[in-house]
Amino acid sequence: MFERLDAVVINLDRRPDRIGYIHQNIPFSYNPLHFMTNSFSTVSVSSPAQQQQQQPNNNDDEFVGRYRRFSAIDGKNLSEYYKTNVEFRGLLDTIRGKHRVLGEVGCSLSHFSLWNSHAKNPKADHLLVFEDDVMFTHDSRRRIQATMRDVQSLETVSAGSSDKNADNWDVIYIGGQWTPDYDINSNNSYFNYQGTTTENLSAYYEKITTANCSTLYRRKNRKTAVIQGTGNVWFTPLFRTAGAYLVSSRGAKRLLEAIESDTALFMKTPLDMWLLEMDFRGYITIYDSLPHPFYQAGFELVKEPCHIQNDIHRSQHDIVEIK
Repeated sequence: MFERLDAVVINLDRRPDRIGYIHQNIPFSYNPLHFMTNSFSTVSVSSPAQQQQQQPNNNDDEFVGRYRRFSAIDGKNLSEYYKTNVEFRGLLDTIRGKHRVLGEVGCSLSHFSLWNSHAKNPKADHLLVFEDDVMFTHDSRRRIQATMRDVQSLETVSAGSSDKNADNWDVIYIGGQWTPDYDINSNNSYFNYQGTTTENLSAYYEKITTANCSTLYRRKNRKTAVIQGTGNVWFTPLFRTAGAYLVSSRGAKRLLEAIESDTALFMKTPLDMWLLEMDFRGYITIYDSLPHPFYQAGFELVKEPCHIQNDIHRSQHDIVEIK
């Protein structure tokens, strides 16, 4: 089932330290064929877990799959991307001359690039997106396997249903919190108000009854604004970063449609908040896979030297100059 995944790590060319951490710890095998055109073409895999992954086998319980690196869009060089990428021009024109966090702009364009490619020229059925500060646990491999089994079960039931919208999905969060093992009643949420509990589960999620899925939970549309108004998803168990998530073929197309409907909103909003807003507005259908297979570095929980230096400085707003 993992051959259905196009697993991609978004990584800036100037952050080889972060992709080095990924190579050593991710529970996927690295596909060097996608690395031949940049400075990271030679990779040494030394961890026992990865040494065991170098030869794929036919047992999905043992072999997760392969991943590739995507050269992230650097917010410091937006003029160059404007010249060389026609699809960026309409997006960048909406923020020309305005104050923006340049790292956030690059982040949004990087994710957009992957969605656009998956919608128009997919390499596999589903896109799996990692940001390069994603973190792993000893259970990451087993949990992503469980997620993919449930995705397959969900899609099998959906395909046999007369209701073509029954339990279809666009995005599945497989990460998005800053602590490992984020789960129902996990007792380790970085912020208590972001914890999912047995008591608040029904308020934020809908139970899937049409498929035998033990990990997937459909997020409820709370009909409360994320970006504007009095609602703030930050203070709920539904808050997620965009550090690790799955996108279906339908989902990639819907994300692009949402961007086209309000390009200015996409370009002025941090990507993680924009995704949540699209979920709340009903443009896309998002699930969570619990427990999350992955988590994201952040706050004082950062242990790796490569994660200490952040490339997005939210307090620094620069004028977007497109030459």
